[in-house]
Amino acid sequence: MNETWKQRLLESGEHLIHIECDNQGSDQIRDCLLAVSPLGIVRRQEAFYEDMKTAEYLRFFASLFRSALPVQSVMETMRLSALARTPIEKLDYSQRRRLAIAREILHQAPVLWIEEPLLNLDESSRAVILAWLEQAVSTKIITTTVSLKLLYLLPGVGYTLDQGSLVKLENEADVFQPHACGKIPVKLEDKILVFDPQEIDYAESVGGKCRIVVHGSEFITPSTMEELEDRLAAYGFFRCHRSYLVNMEKVKELIRWTRNSYGLKLKTQPDVDIPLSKGRVDDLKRLWNL
Repeated sequence: MNETWKQRLLESGEHLIHIECDNQGSDQIRDCLLAVSPLGIVRRQEAFYEDMKTAEYLRFFASLFRSALPVQSVMETMRLSALARTPIEKLDYSQRRRLAIAREILHQAPVLWIEEPLLNLDESSRAVILAWLEQAVSTKIITTTVSLKLLYLLPGVGYTLDQGSLVKLENEADVFQPHACGKIPVKLEDKILVFDPQEIDYAESVGGKCRIVVHGSEFITPSTMEELEDRLAAYGFFRCHRSYLVNMEKVKELIRWTRNSYGLKLKTQPDVDIPLSKGRVDDLKRLWNL
């Protein structure tokens, strides 16, 4: 295992660690953890004994793990008691995710890795898992997710995997503190988050609302596009279109789609095309000294 990863993930005092990364990065983290520690695993797609009933399945694994935990108590934690006699084949995706976590709670491994703990879950299942995480103190839990927005909902410490390095993310912050005055505030449910300008890929205005995009995740900001332009111009942002403001450090190339239509490709999001107004092409070329 990368020594830095080992120190951050296993040797730190943090017991809830969440990492934003792509699927390949998630697999790398899982494999590295498997190499150095007994590991409980909840994958994004789980295989189950479909003909087993929920309680039967958990009792089977409790016996296999020689777990000291009462199955009924774990079922209550994951709100599965009402589904005790339901065949697994009849459970929906969210219920299956709760079942997989319940199984690994019974496992009682010293480290538990969960891939996508909140993605595509219904609201009630998200609430159950978040409540459990708030109370889970006896096991080190490490999660991975492709969604930065979902990561910020999770209690604990957040990181992003950037070119093989784990970079710590700011959690909730007071945007009125002096150290945060150069940062951009956004609201995510009941949290106020702030982002360093260099974390931002681009900003766009859609339907009267302005949002910033960070690592592919969108966040609504109370600022207008004009206010963002004023604040971000000093950090290398360019107003490429009436509705778009782009971080030029993230731009990879200028694309000419048609005679009068242009776009910008980003290093960080190759599938995203940022429109460039025809009237701003000369401004961009001057910016690039072309």
